[in-house]
Amino acid sequence: MTNFEQEKRRLTRAAVDFTVRVTFEDGRVRWGALRNAGVKGIFVKVSEDNDAAIDARCEVHVGLDTAHSIDARGVVVRLEPEGFAIEFDSVDVDSLEDLHNIVIYNAEDPDQALEEVESARELGLELYYDPASHEEGAQ
Repeated sequence: MTNFEQEKRRLTRAAVDFTVRVTFEDGRVRWGALRNAGVKGIFVKVSEDNDAAIDARCEVHVGLDTAHSIDARGVVVRLEPEGFAIEFDSVDVDSLEDLHNIVIYNAEDPDQALEEVESARELGLELYYDPASHEEGAQ
C-alpha cells in the first residue's frame, strides 16, 4: 500500500483528554491519557514505561463523566515511545453513542466524522453487551 492509500484510508481523529484504563489479555492494567479518539480506535499516552506489544488484545474503559463512558475491545496496532494505538474491533452497545459524540464534537471536520460514524458497522466495528459493565458503580 502506498503512502497515499494509507493516508486516504486514515479515519478522523479527534483531540480529547480523558483518563483511560487498558486491561490487557494477560491481566496487566495500564492507566493513561487519551490523546485522540476515532470511530475505530484511540491513542493512549502513558507516563510509565510503555510495555504494550503489537497485536496485544485488550479492553478499554474511558470514563467521560459519572453517566457516560466508552467501553471497547481491540488490539494494539502501533507503538510509540510515549504510548500506543488501539484499533477497536468491538464497542459496548451503550458506549457507541458516547464514542460517536466525542469524535464528532471534537473533530476538525465534523461532517467527515459524521460520515465515518454512520459507516462504523461497515468499517468492521461490532457491538457487544457486557452486563458487568452496566452494574451500578461499575468502573
